[in-house]
Amino acid sequence: GEITVRITGPGAIPPFEQLQPTSAGLVDILFTHGAYHIGESGIGMALNAIESDPQALRKSGIWQAVDEHYRGLGLKLLALPSSARGYHMLLKEEIGVDCDLTGRKIRGSPAYLGLIQSLGATPVVLPAGEVYAALEKHVVDGTAWPAAGSLPFRWYEVTAYYLRPTFGATTHQLFINRRRFEDLSSAKQQLLLKEGEILERDVQKRFHELVTIEEDAFKKFGLKSTRLCGEPLARLARYWSQGSWSMAMARSPLMTERLYKMAVSAGMTK
Repeated sequence: GEITVRITGPGAIPPFEQLQPTSAGLVDILFTHGAYHIGESGIGMALNAIESDPQALRKSGIWQAVDEHYRGLGLKLLALPSSARGYHMLLKEEIGVDCDLTGRKIRGSPAYLGLIQSLGATPVVLPAGEVYAALEKHVVDGTAWPAAGSLPFRWYEVTAYYLRPTFGATTHQLFINRRRFEDLSSAKQQLLLKEGEILERDVQKRFHELVTIEEDAFKKFGLKSTRLCGEPLARLARYWSQGSWSMAMARSPLMTERLYKMAVSAGMTK
């Protein structure tokens, strides 16, 4: 009862324009993902290449470094909620003897481009609202998406397979406006930080459950799993991390290099 949070959105501010209003104090708290503010910082994308382990992120100093970076943008980090079962693809056809996606057209946001190309496919950038029709009309042969969250789009009606294993870490960021945080009493600051730490632990379990729930739903709707194999499977984690690090480096080179060294030292990236 000490702190009340009123949730607004998602349409109040366009999704790719939410970081700046939070920095400016028009919004107090923001739950976001690095892909939604790549124009301001690449560090959120770098987190996708780092293992999803809340305790290790803090012990390694990575959490604190990310906090320091975003403080410079007028934000205070409260939590890095993440899922180790990050992303997957829904496909119209199963993986064949070539073990990869050679010759296919796969829809994906810029975050997936490096991985899609590494697997031999051609990336096609489309907003989520256009994916169903593109799959239905064979404009694309599949779509990449977080492993939890595709059911509402009903893409299972126009695909036949879900790709396994999943890849990457889906790491979100929970921010509060830095000045708003600094104006709070020490007790309230500590309360928010403690709740953020609890959230990180709880979200790990919840995301795992959600992915399992969606897998069960896919099976109910007639979809089957299809797996990468051979060299593409062996290099999947590296393909994903290289793409994420490259995007981050292009936008925030100095901070990305620092995070990369920390992640390598901690054994938390490929």
